[in-house]
Formats: sequence, structure tokens, C-alpha cells
Amino acid sequence: MSAATLSLIGTVTALVACAWAGLLVMVQEGPGVSASPGTRTSTSVDSARCERVTRVSRIALLFVAGVAASEAIGWWYQPFGAGMGRAGLALALLYLIAEGLPRSAAVLMPKLAAALDPFARLTLSPFTPLVGLISLTTLELNSNIIINIKPGKQDYSVNVLAVNPATNVIIDRIDFLFLELS
Repeated sequence: MSAATLSLIGTVTALVACAWAGLLVMVQEGPGVSASPGTRTSTSVDSARCERVTRVSRIALLFVAGVAASEAIGWWYQPFGAGMGRAGLALALLYLIAEGLPRSAAVLMPKLAAALDPFARLTLSPFTPLVGLISLTTLELNSNIIINIKPGKQDYSVNVLAVNPATNVIIDRIDFLFLELS
């Protein structure tokens, strides 16, 4: 394949992955989401599982989009300044398509986000093996790490390592030394 064909394939792949991730972001930010980001209002197990799959899917799609865009622009073939500039512009475009516009659209048009929810849930099925692998890895890490942690700190480590939304993680207080300037 020629370089132009590979560049075109990379561009199309990046844009499709960004649009797909944008769809998932729009559904996450839609009317079924509470005021705190990343958590759904319902507490059912299916809703929490769907939230986890959606989050992992979004991250995987953003990774695919970044790799495809990187291949499309070929920033490593350019001089350092020009390559970093192209990579920065590509990242800004990816962020705009995959995160910025869908979040704004979900806030401005919540009925559209609600209407897209069933379609978005249908598109999550390719990512269930990835979520299963991450869940098994998390369980294995938790079972190995919990043994070596003090009893009071086990909940903290479980929440940090979990794929679920960490809403009850408490970070230990850090003491600072302040200087009074007045």
C-alpha cells in the first residue's frame, strides 16, 4: 500500500473512532446521569455494568483514534517542532470531536442523548471481552495486594484499583507548613 492510502485509512479510522467515542460520551452525559460526572442516577447492577463498559469502551476508542491519527500524520517523519505541532493539532481535533462537542451537545440537547442511548448500548458489545479482562485483572490485583495492606487502608486500595466509579475514595490529609505574609 502506498503512503497516501495508509494516511487515508488512518484518518478515516481516527475520525470513526472519535465519532464512536463521542456517541458514548454524549450518552454518558445525557439525562440518565446525575450531577456528579461519571455516575448514573439509578443504582442497578446493570446500569453500573453498562457505565463501566461505556467508560472502558471510550478509553479504548480514544486509544485507537490516537494511534490511527498518529499513523495518518506521521509526526515522527517530520522535524521535531513540526512533528510536535502536527501531533498537538491532531490531539486537539481528537479531543474536540470525541469529548468537547458531544458533551456540549448532550447538555444542550438532552432528548437527543436520551434517544441515542439504546443505539449506543448496542455498540458496546465488541468491548465486553476487554472489560472482562480488566475485571479479572482487577480482582487478581486486589486479592494479591489486600494481603499486604493494613486493615484500615484496604477499602482505599480496592476503590483505587477498581474499574467502577470511585465515589467514596478518601485521600489521606497532607500537612502543609504555611507562612503568614501579613
